[in-house]
Amino acid sequence: MSRQIIPERVKGKFAIFTTVTDSFAGRLLSVEHVRDWFRARAIDEADRSVKDIFEKIEQGKKPYYNFTLTIDEAEEADMERFTREEELKKRLANVKEKTNG
Repeated sequence: MSRQIIPERVKGKFAIFTTVTDSFAGRLLSVEHVRDWFRARAIDEADRSVKDIFEKIEQGKKPYYNFTLTIDEAEEADMERFTREEELKKRLANVKEKTNG
């Protein structure tokens, strides 16, 4: 992990240390400040990821490499899952009927 939460010498305070740059990202932080710091970075990372996906789509590239689906493929996969679930429900109903009857 490139970021570490380290207890400070002051009780109830924490430091965030990044091993990528071997430096502190924050010192003497409360638990809430540490949470806020990590939340903000997670939001930034998600925003960058989604932006990258949309840019690739707009450029006609595959954002998920070999796993990029067309809408038709996604609908087909969803229907197959639904069909499997319905088949399983029927099988379970048959088992219950046989064991109760």
